[in-house]
Amino acid sequence: MSIPTAPRRTSLLNDLSDREAPSINDLRVRQCYICRQEERYDDAPEKRREWVHPCKCKLIAHQSCLINSITRSTNQAKCPQCGYEYQIQRNLTFLTSSLLFRIGDTIFQAMGTSFLATSAVGLVTFTAVSVLAVGTGYGAIAVRKYFGSGLSDLLLTDDPTNWHVGHHLLLCLTPLRLVSPFMNLGTFTPLFFIWPSIPPRSVREQLARESNGVDGAFPTNPSKKQPWPPGLKTFGFIVAGTSIVYNRALARFSEWVLDMKQPEPRGLFRGLTFRREFRRQEGPDGAEREAVLQLQREVPEQPDTPFANLNGVTQYPNISMILGLLKPFIASGMGHLLYVGAQHSSSLRFVLGVRDPLIAPLYTSPKLVPELSDNIWYWRYYTERVVEGMDPVWIRNSVGLGLFIIVKDCVHLFHLWLTKRELATRRLKNRDFSGVDLKGLDLIQPVSTSVSST
Repeated sequence: MSIPTAPRRTSLLNDLSDREAPSINDLRVRQCYICRQEERYDDAPEKRREWVHPCKCKLIAHQSCLINSITRSTNQAKCPQCGYEYQIQRNLTFLTSSLLFRIGDTIFQAMGTSFLATSAVGLVTFTAVSVLAVGTGYGAIAVRKYFGSGLSDLLLTDDPTNWHVGHHLLLCLTPLRLVSPFMNLGTFTPLFFIWPSIPPRSVREQLARESNGVDGAFPTNPSKKQPWPPGLKTFGFIVAGTSIVYNRALARFSEWVLDMKQPEPRGLFRGLTFRREFRRQEGPDGAEREAVLQLQREVPEQPDTPFANLNGVTQYPNISMILGLLKPFIASGMGHLLYVGAQHSSSLRFVLGVRDPLIAPLYTSPKLVPELSDNIWYWRYYTERVVEGMDPVWIRNSVGLGLFIIVKDCVHLFHLWLTKRELATRRLKNRDFSGVDLKGLDLIQPVSTSVSST
């Protein structure tokens, strides 16, 4: 004799179809699979946090924990257990604005990658000597663009045999300084101090051969030296001081705009301190190994700060490298624009050291006295007068480069602020537990075993 179970089974199926699938709010105890913190359904409201069940398995997490994990990770946002791809809900206004910056960054990133790939293929075929020659040649071009051809032809020339060892070293290191992220306004500061006090021998001999008169008046009152524009080295100290002040002001302004503390820079002598501790604790083999292990445990790791995460999202090293290599040409272009503007402004003309167009023709090259061409002191006097009479291209190029760097840093800071706002609006889409085995869920109103199995 069979037992009639069909009506009961039909009623259970009807109850299951009428009842909605349980959600994350129906759990008695919630545990974040990232931070492992728990929360009960009857906890006080002030202790509760926002939870999310973003996948098809039983893993749940805090919204903030999962958003931070996805932001730091470079992999695809998906569940580590069931592999379900998370669905992120974004604020359309901030997302659209941020995408415009990202499209531009992607274009520059592709250009930078192409540039680096092409350069790498070329550099592989060269030896170390060729690399040094390329770096030195680029440094010479950068110096000529930044300081002008007049000063370069007089004191440096294009012939490497006229350069000292310090010239070769600084010119070779110029590309590295240009692409360094720690060098902004002070990129060209050492170059203000590399100029010799007299021209090279080949230049002196050429000037002596071409000289056809005695030393004339240059300018009309040579003993009266104007306080502005300053000398080459004096202006170099001004650029160095301005760079230090600007970097500190930019760091504080960035902290105020982003409302977050920048990470402290790691000390340069941290490794040296570790080695000194190692030498002090040398001993027998067993004691020495234990001392090394203890020291390694005591070295703190670099903290994962929000500012570092945000700066990593918005910063592309290839773009910074391209802009760094273009700095001499940018400085020259900006300096030319300032020179054009100085023709219509006496104040700007004074700041940039540009002479008035009406009196500029009165300044002529000084004449050399051939009888004194063998005296070093006379060449120093002659060189000072020539440099004083030159158009101070380096002043307007420095000011132009500084204006460009300020604009660039402001745009990057705005990008950081916009990205921070966009990241703050991200939320993971919440899903119910439909399709999940309900037996392992601690629900406030548990579902019967027969219903869950059905």
